Amino acid sequence: MKSGPQKRGVSPLSRKGILFLSVIVGFFFLLLETSVRLFCNQELSRKIIQGPIFEVTKNGYHRPVPGAEWIDTTFEYQTHYKIGSGGFRTRLKESKPINEESPADQHLIFLGDSFAFGHGIDARDCFVERIEDGLQKQHSDLRVLNAGVPAFDQLLEFRYLRNILKEYPARHVVVGFLPNDIFTNRPLDHNFSVGVRENILQTKSVKFEIQFLDWIKAGLMTIDPLYVRLYEQTGRGKLFSTKPDDTVQSQIEITKQLFRELNNLCQQHNAMLVVVSIPQLFQLLKTEDANFNPFKLDQEFAQTASNDGYLWIETLSSMRREYENSNSKTHYRVDGHLTAEGNIMVAEALIDPLLAVLEIDK
Repeated sequence: MKSGPQKRGVSPLSRKGILFLSVIVGFFFLLLETSVRLFCNQELSRKIIQGPIFEVTKNGYHRPVPGAEWIDTTFEYQTHYKIGSGGFRTRLKESKPINEESPADQHLIFLGDSFAFGHGIDARDCFVERIEDGLQKQHSDLRVLNAGVPAFDQLLEFRYLRNILKEYPARHVVVGFLPNDIFTNRPLDHNFSVGVRENILQTKSVKFEIQFLDWIKAGLMTIDPLYVRLYEQTGRGKLFSTKPDDTVQSQIEITKQLFRELNNLCQQHNAMLVVVSIPQLFQLLKTEDANFNPFKLDQEFAQTASNDGYLWIETLSSMRREYENSNSKTHYRVDGHLTAEGNIMVAEALIDPLLAVLEIDK
């Protein structure tokens, strides 16, 4: 009687081969991971010179602590931040004093998030500082108060502005808007604690990540068509959809109402509200098609601003032209914020329109 074919087990030699291959692969991966961590570390490293650096106020927003100073380092930039006595970011060597007692027409308040704050760049390179330099060529007494705070949106800007206007009366309030603000905005009458970004108070990340994979991702994000394709699949991509879902449309309406509240607040203090729209990299790269329109938000919000009595200035058109002509590095691909070149483009797009506003309002 013949027996059927016998199953052959893994020979000791095969087991040794698999073990040897596993060791080689593991060693190679460890070598790559170590190399990435040594030469192009993907994590944020923060050195606090004077802390704490952020605090949550009793008025429902967070803000930099006066006198705070720190250095952030990533593979894309190293930036030194210093906060002045008023709680605003200052230039390290040439801080210009802002006199609380000076007339309101000498103050222009610039509200915004980390883009206005100057995340990832020296303070002197921030577009807010460049705008001040440009405006002062014709209005030498004008001081621009950079009230940008990382992780702010229009809800937090409203809360913050109520207090700033008490100390710094101004004839003009400029609010920097970015599409991502739409996601985090909440109605004005929402829970008072909503909006404060607790994660901004953390001094460093404690989450362990495989940096080799992040390094590969960073490399892939330098490929424009792939970057655009990946962005379209995210929640933020839905903001530019020609057929936004109910959640996106609801957040857009909440944001419009917050701008109305900001405008009302400015009018109560005899100030003019100007909103400047700053694009994401996706908007510079994406060509309008049947599914996505990079100009969609500016078109819709500009119409709302006109109806509600405040000014909307978009920078997307000029930045797209400049990007197409020079192919400049406008944004950090992984971090997402403006580079020094991107800040120059924003400032150049805004100086003339803001000069026109100042001239009209004389």
